[in-house]
Amino acid sequence: MKDLKKHLPLIIAFALPFIFIMVVALSVYIPNLSVKTDYSFMYAVCDRTSFNNYCHNYLQQRYKVQDNALQVQTLTPDSYESITKEELNNQFAARLYVHNTQTNESREITLDEAKTLSLNTLSTSPDGFTIDDRYSGSIDVFPFFGSGGNRGIFLTQGSKRKKMHVVDGDQYYARFTFLGWLQ
Repeated sequence: MKDLKKHLPLIIAFALPFIFIMVVALSVYIPNLSVKTDYSFMYAVCDRTSFNNYCHNYLQQRYKVQDNALQVQTLTPDSYESITKEELNNQFAARLYVHNTQTNESREITLDEAKTLSLNTLSTSPDGFTIDDRYSGSIDVFPFFGSGGNRGIFLTQGSKRKKMHVVDGDQYYARFTFLGWLQ
């Protein structure tokens, strides 16, 4: 017991940084546990294995939501940059998905099934959540050491965020195109 009292300042000196790190980590992690919404969403991705800058633009022009229903636009080379009809048909085969935010899982749906769903195209869900497809980097305290960050699709509300496990969202997040919240 006397040895413990003798070494108490040394124990505290080593324990304080660890305790500080744990408090900071918990203060960041715990608020993100409450990032939950009751609303699922629909999205599209290009069925392609390599990154292509045109994909996101193509999907935004191809799929429109009007009167809460998905509409598929016919794109011609004239309506879409300077791409030929063959390139439009062969290069960008789109796939549609519904993401269940409760289970954080996506399932592929057919175009016919997608057309039967009622969609809300507002960027914010009725309960105040948004889908953020930007790079989420940490604060660059040490920019020379490449501080961490996450690529992907996030469900966000204010400063709280939760990574969504969407198809191709991690590696090719620019191909992800949000179409709407399911009503």
